[in-house]
Amino acid sequence: MLSLTDRYDVESIDPLCDGWQFGLGYDTRLQRQVLIAMISNQVADQNWFNEWLQHRSAVSHPYVAELLDGERLKDSFLCIFSRTAHVQIGLPSFSDQQIYEAVEKIIQGTRVLFREKIHFRFSAGQVLWDGENPRLLGLPMSTANKENLSEGNPTAISNYTASLLEWNASVHTEGKRSSSVPVKSGLSRLKEAMSPGDEGFNELIVVLHAMENRQDIIVSDSEATLVEDNDEYEETEEDFELIEERAVTAFPLRSWLILALVIIVVVAGLVWWFGRPRTTGSAQHYSGNSSLPTQKIANTEKTNQRVMPNLIGDSLSEAINKLEQKGVQRGNISLMMKNTNDSTSQIIATTPLTNQKLANGQKVDLTIGVPSGSVLVPDLSGLNVSTAAQQLLALQLHYSYVYKNSSLANKGKVIAQAPEPYTVVPKNSQVKFVVATSY
Repeated sequence: MLSLTDRYDVESIDPLCDGWQFGLGYDTRLQRQVLIAMISNQVADQNWFNEWLQHRSAVSHPYVAELLDGERLKDSFLCIFSRTAHVQIGLPSFSDQQIYEAVEKIIQGTRVLFREKIHFRFSAGQVLWDGENPRLLGLPMSTANKENLSEGNPTAISNYTASLLEWNASVHTEGKRSSSVPVKSGLSRLKEAMSPGDEGFNELIVVLHAMENRQDIIVSDSEATLVEDNDEYEETEEDFELIEERAVTAFPLRSWLILALVIIVVVAGLVWWFGRPRTTGSAQHYSGNSSLPTQKIANTEKTNQRVMPNLIGDSLSEAINKLEQKGVQRGNISLMMKNTNDSTSQIIATTPLTNQKLANGQKVDLTIGVPSGSVLVPDLSGLNVSTAAQQLLALQLHYSYVYKNSSLANKGKVIAQAPEPYTVVPKNSQVKFVVATSY
């Protein structure tokens, strides 16, 4: 082990890309394995490094490597990334299908960095494979032409993909493996230049999907040949929602079958809704919205009593509003998640039980049914950046944040977020938040 600082040791340092070197290291203070990237200060300067570090540390994403720390030595700059026990630079030997899937994830990570104006030049050295997913390091090169670096990444990823597929084909020498016409035309298209920026990412996704599905590839200047905005996250009121992107294909018979299936599902849902059994009182089992009528009656008859309202079947926001009307402070409300087969995210149990007495300052526990693979977005208000990031990552949520001028009283604290607190979102979704600062 080579000691770089009083905290970080490294096994060896090897060339990586664009003047960067890397090594598998160890954080002696926190006793964890890390990956260390290093660049000479003859290539980089302090302002350039600080600017990149500030932007880069503000972004977390499933396919972007987690940046833990940055440090300046006498003659170089260090960037510390998290890593698993077995990690490598670049993708391992994959089948064609695995290549398609990995490259689509690489595109998602690259696009996030592009949208956040984190400029870097894509190459195989920027890909960190952890055994499950690729993650982009996003290491920049020197300050020269940094504004134009990311524009060429769609073409760089396209050429990288073509080289992976061609290498994969070359190691299968048996006559059993012969590329179809769509795959050959796809390889030809991957070797050509893609449009810069988002348009280029869209073009690349179209080509990859066509190759996956063995479809003929038609890529021209016509908007009809491109899918609509192929972003992993659709920005609606500053919020990112995970969406699945697929190229448009025309199968009339399949469309009719899907439409018929949707109609059947809707009719079955209506039959269930109007025919389901109604429950009242203090039942603690999931019962849809059947508790709402009795809830109104209970409140009007017992306005002077502090008793636990019937929250079963309510949404979380409805439940919190009812508790606040009863004088329960938000700080005394704790939330628990339980996976259910239902996708409506309703209250399925409470402590105290319905109609039990509520004492002043009493704690209230709410259990909310959350679909498998989803989580509740925590309330980040008033937290510092480090605490907010830790809470989100613990829930398998990722983040990006920006600073906004605010009063000194809020300096360094989260003052806004999207999605809103207690929203149910899929794991690996992204949460945006705003941190107060003063200029």
